[in-house]
Amino acid sequence: MKGKLAYSVLLIGLIVFSTTMIISNLNLKESERNLEVIMGNSLYHVWEPLNEVSESEGQEFSIDAFRLMNEKFESSLIYSDIVDKSVGSEVLTPVMLKLSQIGNEIENRYIQNGRFTKSDHVLYESYLEQIHNTLGALYDVYYLSGSEGQANIKASNFNKLIEIDENLEQIQLNS
Repeated sequence: MKGKLAYSVLLIGLIVFSTTMIISNLNLKESERNLEVIMGNSLYHVWEPLNEVSESEGQEFSIDAFRLMNEKFESSLIYSDIVDKSVGSEVLTPVMLKLSQIGNEIENRYIQNGRFTKSDHVLYESYLEQIHNTLGALYDVYYLSGSEGQANIKASNFNKLIEIDENLEQIQLNS
């Protein structure tokens, strides 16, 4: 009788332990999925102003367009921080901050000079190149390869973004 009781207690304990582990695993998967959704939404809010600037290439170079773009970049800084926190890095926010600073620099030069100068246009071309590079890096780094826009919360190869950050730093030093 004692053997059956011990066996029953052991079996019940094993069932309770297994159920607890299954529930815990489900909660972990649900948490990861929620993080993917938050990260994906934040990536969109980082991508959107970059894409707008990229698509406006070749259009009139106006101060109003720059002001609007700079406002959007300011809000995208918050979202880039969420992306960085989602993957445990500090790579995207410095890139977005430098892009925002360069955009503000071009706007401030316009305010100072009352017009865009030739050097502003040169700076803008370098700025556009880095925006194109950043858009490509967003896809390569933060999205799962072969997925239809699924965020990769396990992103780990940030070399492209580090290189862009270094390029932006050089642009700032030379401007």
